[in-house]
Amino acid sequence: MDVAVGVAETLLREDFSRHWTLERLARRVACNRTDLARSFQHVYGHSPHQYLAISRADQAKLLLATTPWRVEEVANAVGYRSKVSFYRNFRRITGMTPDGYRRRWMLTEPSIRVLALLGRVSGE
Repeated sequence: MDVAVGVAETLLREDFSRHWTLERLARRVACNRTDLARSFQHVYGHSPHQYLAISRADQAKLLLATTPWRVEEVANAVGYRSKVSFYRNFRRITGMTPDGYRRRWMLTEPSIRVLALLGRVSGE
């Protein structure tokens, strides 16, 4: 089961824009969805659905910080079909709206922004 969980995590992290369901993910890694959900939660501390939402928020933060794209474009790029769902999930995960995140990011000192993009400090 550990191999299946690892493969599932990789799929969610690398293909975060796909419309994943637990059923589709379990089929992809050839295991029972209940066992996958339980094992994934145990290993990563989040359900596969929560992990996917966090991965999408992380990618959205990068896009908000590095592109001039409208929020709707960022939402679509990270796999959300609805701007409302994107806003709700982004705020739940980061504590701020996508627009607020972008404004806060732009007020950050340029050298801190570069380090954050390199993953050396938090951009929040």
